[in-house]
Amino acid sequence: MLTNTDTQAAVIRAEHALLVARAERRAQHAPFQLARPPRQRARMTAVAFCVAVGLTLALLAALGSELALAYRTPPSVPADWHVTANRELVTRWYAALWTTGAMTASERFVATDHTYHDRLLPDVPSGPEGMVTVAATLRRALPDLQGTLDEVVAGQTSVTVRLTLRGTHLGPLMGTEGTGKHVEVTVLALHHIDDGRITDTWVSWDSVGLAQQLGLTLVSPIVLAGVDGWDLAPAPNPDGGPS
Repeated sequence: MLTNTDTQAAVIRAEHALLVARAERRAQHAPFQLARPPRQRARMTAVAFCVAVGLTLALLAALGSELALAYRTPPSVPADWHVTANRELVTRWYAALWTTGAMTASERFVATDHTYHDRLLPDVPSGPEGMVTVAATLRRALPDLQGTLDEVVAGQTSVTVRLTLRGTHLGPLMGTEGTGKHVEVTVLALHHIDDGRITDTWVSWDSVGLAQQLGLTLVSPIVLAGVDGWDLAPAPNPDGGPS
């Protein structure tokens, strides 16, 4: 039969055994517990790095959009924009120079090295001055000169224009003095454009139609015996033979 002393001793032994078992379990798990802090420090380092990167990006954004725009590829400009701009440039130039007679407006539209190609009006100076000279020459011949843009075909680097010029012939034109006749002539002009300015102009007149209105007859230099430039053709022989 157990006494109180025996019971107390059994309890003490059981508690001792429980403490020993707990100590052994702690000893078994101790290596794993010591290995955790390095992994935790790695996670904390990674988190800190991400936070630092985020703060840096936020700081750059706060400094202004200019920093970001400096590294962006500029957006491409639609081709139609160039076509529209070129059309407006040429139509405004014709309105200012030919219709309203504003000679000085040429500097706003024509490049400083502009070249003018025209058989009817050769030896025109380069640049805006040349176009002012052309306009002044035509206005001396046709003081009431008016122009109409009948057709404008614009591209990315050039504009082609078909226009009609009208006026009263009161000054020298095509080698003849004023006749007082009202004339109307069709003109084709090709304009090359670069950097918002007209750089080259090629012009083709309806010279035959204009000459007929002035009472002139144009003859090719090939049929003229040793005569330079425009001149009267030899009078035909009434008998049909050479004169």
